[in-house]
Amino acid sequence: MFKRLYNKAKISYKLSPETALLIKSQETIDPALPDMSFVRMPTPWGETIYIPGSSIKGVFRATSEAILKTFGKEVCNSVEPRKNCGGKEKKNEHNIKEDEKLPYKFHCWACKTYGSTEMAGRVCFSDLYPWEENDDIKKEERINQLLKYTSVRPGVAIERNTGKTRKGGLFEMEILTGGELFGSITFTNYQLWQVGMILKVIEMANDGLVKFGYAKSRGPGRVKIDITGMEFLQTGPLLDKPLSGTGEIENLRKEYGLVDNDSIPDYLNGEEDGIFKKFKIGKEDKNIIDNLIKKFKEFLEKKEEENL
Repeated sequence: MFKRLYNKAKISYKLSPETALLIKSQETIDPALPDMSFVRMPTPWGETIYIPGSSIKGVFRATSEAILKTFGKEVCNSVEPRKNCGGKEKKNEHNIKEDEKLPYKFHCWACKTYGSTEMAGRVCFSDLYPWEENDDIKKEERINQLLKYTSVRPGVAIERNTGKTRKGGLFEMEILTGGELFGSITFTNYQLWQVGMILKVIEMANDGLVKFGYAKSRGPGRVKIDITGMEFLQTGPLLDKPLSGTGEIENLRKEYGLVDNDSIPDYLNGEEDGIFKKFKIGKEDKNIIDNLIKKFKEFLEKKEEENL
């Protein structure tokens, strides 16, 4: 499905910790840092705290898989390699040779969105930094502003059997308690229900139902995610259509097992340049978010055989 380009989308967002947040780095021998320090990386403007895109993607995928399973949608067994979307048993089920890649059509619904060992996903999560893309403000200032919200929280390991402090169990965690980090989520050759699924997870995070980072069960991890803008591009067979996913292309729908009814007729007018039609949507337009989440709900309500 990546041989040709049909549509692309981008959700730009701002993430703000509402409680303590720790995205833990690898262990360090630097005595100046706490036992558990926030992940950092060097930049031309100084060393900065950041959040890897993988730390965001993992939470989104786990939450999406839980929702899909609840509604009876196929989700592969990520724990058992033989049964996942790159595994031997999955390939045998569809008469695919072990040395060949499993086609998109036979992947589970989670892998169709997030990817597998056999196939790239439709969605990509960027790293999050203290500055917005194309931000002209001094990035060094942004880094220093964010570092002001870091502090060290003491912790202690408890023996479950005795309820006493474990010997040598004292440790320190570096936490982030404020500030802003910016990132984006991009889609390529997507269906609208897939965008709606991502937006639903964002909604759940803002309600405090989804947390991020280390020690979530002990308090940290709640964040607020503000969508700062969305852009949708479509071309080829989708150029003369309203806001649409690839399910509106009949030959693709048959070949890849895509879901039909993949457009929002209310969004007809985009900017056209003869190559792309662009829908640029500001953060104040909440209606489009509701419509996309509705597409995800419609997908969940369909019987599995109706999706194929």
